[in-house]
Amino acid sequence: MEEKNSQNTNEINEKQSVKYRLKKNVTYATNLTSIAAIVAIIALLIVGTQYSNALQSYGFIQGDIGKALTVLAGSQSSVRATIGYLDESAIKDQQDMYKQRKEKFDTYFKSIESNLHTNKEKSLDESASSLSQEYWTLADKIVSEGATTDSKLSADAQKREINELSPKYDEIYKEMVSLMDHEVTQGNSTKVMLTFLEIASVVIVIIVMVVARIQSTRRSEKFAEGMQVILRSTSERLTKLTEGDFDSPFPKSDYDDEFNQMINDSEGMSEDLKKIIKDIENILGSMSRGNFMVQS
Repeated sequence: MEEKNSQNTNEINEKQSVKYRLKKNVTYATNLTSIAAIVAIIALLIVGTQYSNALQSYGFIQGDIGKALTVLAGSQSSVRATIGYLDESAIKDQQDMYKQRKEKFDTYFKSIESNLHTNKEKSLDESASSLSQEYWTLADKIVSEGATTDSKLSADAQKREINELSPKYDEIYKEMVSLMDHEVTQGNSTKVMLTFLEIASVVIVIIVMVVARIQSTRRSEKFAEGMQVILRSTSERLTKLTEGDFDSPFPKSDYDDEFNQMINDSEGMSEDLKKIIKDIENILGSMSRGNFMVQS
C-alpha cells in the first residue's frame, strides 16, 4: 500500500512540475494552430473537388454545347450549299462536309449526355435530342433529293429546306441554348458557393489563429506571473532569513513542483539554523553562569 501511495505521489509531482505545465501550455497553443491548418487543408480539398466537379458538370458541357451549335450551323450551311450548287464537284465536296459535321455533332452531343445529372438537364437534353433526330432525318432526305445538277429538283429541295428544315434548326438551336443557359446558371451558383466557402474558410482560419494567439498569450502570462510571484516572495523571505528573521512563514506554491520543493528545503534550513542558534544561546548562557560542562 505504501509503495502504491508513493507511486501516486510521484505521478502527481510529475504532472505539477514546471516542465510538464510549460509543455502543456505549448502543446495547447500548437493544437489550436494545428486546427487552423487542418481547417485550411479541408477547405482547400473541398474547393478543389467542387471546382473539378463544376468544370466536369457545367464548364465542359458548355464547351460541348458551343461546339455542337457551331457544327450544327455549319451543317445547315452545307445543306444549303449542296442543294444550291449545280456543279457536281462542288456538290460532292459539300456532301462530304455535311457528313463530317453530322458525325461531329453526334460526338459532341454524346459527350453532353454523358455529363448530365439533374432532371432539368436531362429534360432539356431529351427535347433537343428528339428535335435533332427529326432534323437530321429531314436534312438527309433534302440533301439526297437536292444533290443534283437538275435545277428543278434543286429548287424543290431549297423550298423544303426553307419551309421545313430551317424551322427544325431554329427549334434545336433554341433548346440547346436553353440547356446552355441552364448550365451557365448552375455554374454561376456553384461559383457563388465556392466563393462563400473560400471566404468562410479564411474567416474560420483567422478566428482560430486569433483565439490561439489570445489563449496562448493568456496562459503563458498566467504561467509566468505565477513563477514570478513565487520567486519574488521566496527571495524576499530568504533576505529576511539572512537578517535573522526565523519566525516569518515561508510562501507556499500552488503546485507540488520544483519551487515548492525549494521552499520546503529553505524552510527546513531555517528551522535547523533556528535550532542551532538557540542551542548556541543556551550553551553561552550556561557558560556565563559558570557552567563550563554544558553540552549541546
